[in-house]
Amino acid sequence: MGSVNGEKGKPVISITIYGQIGIFLLNVAILFLVLNILAWAAIKAKHVFHPSLAGSIQDLHTVYPGWTVRDIVQMYDEHGVNSLQYAPWMGFREKARSGKYVNVSPEGFRYSFNKNASLKDNGLNIYVFGGSSTFGTGVDDTSTIPAQMQKFFGEKYPGKKINVFNFGVGGYYSSQEFEWLATLARHGHVPDIAVFIDGYNEGFFMEPIFTNELSILFEAKSNDPLLFGKQVIAELPLMDFLLRAFKIKNSVMGIAIAHGLPSPLESSARYKLNKKLITVLASEYGIRTYFFIQPVVGYRNKFRTHLFNPSGATEPELINTEMMALLAGTADGKTSFDVTGLLADYEKQPFVDAAHYTPEVCGMVARAIVERVAIP
Repeated sequence: MGSVNGEKGKPVISITIYGQIGIFLLNVAILFLVLNILAWAAIKAKHVFHPSLAGSIQDLHTVYPGWTVRDIVQMYDEHGVNSLQYAPWMGFREKARSGKYVNVSPEGFRYSFNKNASLKDNGLNIYVFGGSSTFGTGVDDTSTIPAQMQKFFGEKYPGKKINVFNFGVGGYYSSQEFEWLATLARHGHVPDIAVFIDGYNEGFFMEPIFTNELSILFEAKSNDPLLFGKQVIAELPLMDFLLRAFKIKNSVMGIAIAHGLPSPLESSARYKLNKKLITVLASEYGIRTYFFIQPVVGYRNKFRTHLFNPSGATEPELINTEMMALLAGTADGKTSFDVTGLLADYEKQPFVDAAHYTPEVCGMVARAIVERVAIP
């Protein structure tokens, strides 16, 4: 089949077979494209397909009273979709974005009440560093710890112009916070006061998250271009959908745990070293520093299990009480403070997911900080 007589009667293979192969490959490509589009649409329809929601909508209404399903889904979407970007020295930081509930400036801080805030604003400037609890995962712009610090400082010092900037980044611990402050200083952004809120993440990371992914990209660029293709394929909507559907999508903590956890002594030693580095850097720029060890699930409180973690068998169970006790022991009561006991007598549901604070608990942490930070 598929042959014709060529010059001088020699058989020539017909192009028919090549045409059939071409049509087959075209159909495969179209099918692959359609599947990726459908996967993308399914992921975007988060009210139907959203395994990253902390719990049932009924349970979520407990911590988001008066919110509609659409509002809850939209806020989760704004927190989680394309939320990070590469950043030198730190590895990554929050990406600038605008939404109904989550707004991040091009300068890298999350807005609170004033969406026109700038690091060039006049007044006494306070930069707040920390992980996702500081950034405010699971709450809107005005309910984060730094946003409520802004409100409480305004009430306490009504005659002063105080600007609080939220430089929290999901997944950050003290090593990256030091680099974040140094990077800002390099660019001429020097606060009067720097506040650091730590604890939870110190026990999870041997190195910054995405180190493995960045290593793959470097290796692909230098030695193995095929690795880059594999990385691209891994990020396609279809792959994302399948990972979500089978509930094997790696969380930030899941990635960290897979790469091993530091010992309590390692975590504590690293934190103390980073405090010293931050203090030395800050003193060179005339920055006053304050350090706070945050409340965490199950440490000095009864919330080892709670509404969004009824079995106590997921991430919160991995919080090491020895590590938290060592971190709390670094507090001197002058410029570093242990506020881990804020939830000791708390009776309500304190978390909007496995470990992030409700607006009310964010306010409790914010007030504790404002009471301890001396404003000149």
